[in-house]
Amino acid sequence: MRCVGVERSAAQRALHDDAVESVENLTPGQFAGEAGVIVANELLDNLAFTPVAVVDGTVLPAVVELSESGELMLAYGEPATLGQIDAGVFSVDSQMPTWQPAAARWLSTALDVFGSGRVICIDYMRTSSAEVEVRTYADHGAAGDPLSRLGTKDITVDVDLAQLQNVVRPADTRNTQAEWLVQHGIEGLVEKGRRQWESTAAAGTLEALWARSRVRESEALMEQPGLGGFTVAEWVI
Repeated sequence: MRCVGVERSAAQRALHDDAVESVENLTPGQFAGEAGVIVANELLDNLAFTPVAVVDGTVLPAVVELSESGELMLAYGEPATLGQIDAGVFSVDSQMPTWQPAAARWLSTALDVFGSGRVICIDYMRTSSAEVEVRTYADHGAAGDPLSRLGTKDITVDVDLAQLQNVVRPADTRNTQAEWLVQHGIEGLVEKGRRQWESTAAAGTLEALWARSRVRESEALMEQPGLGGFTVAEWVI
């Protein structure tokens, strides 16, 4: 098995372990003669998106303007700035969705990288465009309006799985992270770590601490609500 790390930053690529092959991007046909798995863990929610409004079947892009009092406010521009977007890519019940073309482009490319295999996306996803929210975080907590205190918070978005499936193709399987980890044997790994901890705890070795960490980390990964409720969507190549 070969481990390939996809990293845009040259400085970060230089820090990768020697056992990891580092590439800047994925490209169609890059590993055409091989079977492989692409794992995107909380990647798609960080790609560029555009809030929009659907008015009488026309998609209008969101723009930021100044109010009379000098504050930033959300308004909607001309449809031509987005190109031709069919409102049908969103769920039918959505009036103010987010257009996520970068996520769709990434998925389309990922599905063409290998000759066979899987693309696995782990993220906070929504199966209805109407449920998608723009989220902000600062100091490990929710940070409110994305237009306030610019530069002090991270801006991210729920992944619109309905849109991805309409634009690219439906996922072959969809599970919660907790369900997916159980299917792939996490309970056996946790039990092994628990037995190792019990037999080596008194020695206080790094191996003992590693075994204890496996138990504690699995609890966080499986917690619901929390990380265990994340969606794992898989596309078969």
